Amino acid sequence: MLIVKDLLPLLARGVLCLATFLFFPILACGESEPGSSTASEPPRRGSTGATDSEREVPNKEPDTIDVAVQVQTDDGEPIVGRTVVLLDARGKTKERLTDEGGLVHFLRIRPPYDVMIAPAPSGIMLVPTIFFGLTRRDPVIELFERDGSPVRPPAETVRVAVAPPPCNAASCFITVATGSTNGSGTTSFSYSGAPAPIVLTVEHEWHVATLPKNEIVDVHVLTGDEGRTTYAYARHAGLTATPGEQRDIGTIAPVPIEATAAVPITTHVAKADVDEAWNRTLLTWLDLPGGGAIALSYREGAEGKGTSLKLPLLPVPGATLRVEAWAVHPPADGTVPFHRSAHARTGERKITTDPIDVNLILGPEMIRPSLDGRISRRGLGFEWTNELPGTFLHQLTVSDLGHGRMRFRVFTNGTSFTLGRLETLGIAKLKTGPHLLDLTTTEGLVADDVTSPDDRQRRRGVDATRSARVTYQRLGFNVMP
Repeated sequence: MLIVKDLLPLLARGVLCLATFLFFPILACGESEPGSSTASEPPRRGSTGATDSEREVPNKEPDTIDVAVQVQTDDGEPIVGRTVVLLDARGKTKERLTDEGGLVHFLRIRPPYDVMIAPAPSGIMLVPTIFFGLTRRDPVIELFERDGSPVRPPAETVRVAVAPPPCNAASCFITVATGSTNGSGTTSFSYSGAPAPIVLTVEHEWHVATLPKNEIVDVHVLTGDEGRTTYAYARHAGLTATPGEQRDIGTIAPVPIEATAAVPITTHVAKADVDEAWNRTLLTWLDLPGGGAIALSYREGAEGKGTSLKLPLLPVPGATLRVEAWAVHPPADGTVPFHRSAHARTGERKITTDPIDVNLILGPEMIRPSLDGRISRRGLGFEWTNELPGTFLHQLTVSDLGHGRMRFRVFTNGTSFTLGRLETLGIAKLKTGPHLLDLTTTEGLVADDVTSPDDRQRRRGVDATRSARVTYQRLGFNVMP
């Protein structure tokens, strides 16, 4: 539970993505000879595009498509010289290297097809990324890989003296939040009585590599009592962005504002014993007009299952509400790694008095392997159940604990895959010894969504403004000969 609470500042800045879509890559260089093979043949080192013979042969198979795969970093920079292996529905494999634009072309592919992006030749995390069951002609595969932190303009420091109203409760709070189209920041402070103006500093962090010339930063100040029953607010708007500089905006005195009646906020899990036993956390966010967010409340334990909250009615239009809930399996005894949790968020909501109910779902049950179970490195592979109606995207990552490395990351809408399927894509057999499996399941997504050329569609699963239900589980297992 402490982990979630410690992440509040990151969440308020929009940094946390729940680890649902982190990709870590590599590369295999080799001969320039292009080729394709059947599933029974090892793939050969590829060129950057279709061969001359492929281009010259007329396409007499109307059920095939030409596929252009774009491989890039999360900043949109092309990844050059990376090996891409494609396996189509006929069992044919083709291997290519990405060109200077991060592109690789495959002709006459029968969908659905699988794609494997080889890991980079060096880096912190070396793991192949695999997508099963793609059908689109233009997938964009975004790999979160870099040698260091993302390149961003230096933060802009905003200093403000807040003259809060007298606190008539045991404790009151001040939150200062900055927001702009491409950046945000926040800080909070507790006080009591009638203090003198309190100087607070906010680091306004940028989310993009290059800022537009007309970037404007707004400063919001919200105060309230610890029970969130009364509020005061002030705003300083229209600061021109000046990355790396410090801006002193003087003294701001928030004035009282109206609040809604108490709004019931509840969370539940459909399975009664889980609903009762799992630890619960409830977070409420106020998304600000123009960007930025304020963490309005944090509840855990019994209050994490349900609470009521008066919501501030800001005197500026455009503020919205967002609620997130977590349910975490109690810690398990023993030395074998184990974790299960569920997460749900409402997405943006208008601020009203309508009750809010956050419905959490349980994730799949692993069939093969089970907790502390065994699988053969020559066996059937991985399988799990998913009895819920609807569409779910599963991300399964396997790590070799004995050798200290991640082996592969798979994205699929299916509920199983064989080790032979991985080997056809160029993934080496698992080594014997202890391993770790991480399975993340996201409702309402398909593999074609997270490889869409549209940025918003591709990142829908981690977009906090959209509703989502996600489950996580981790278990240790052993690979046998």
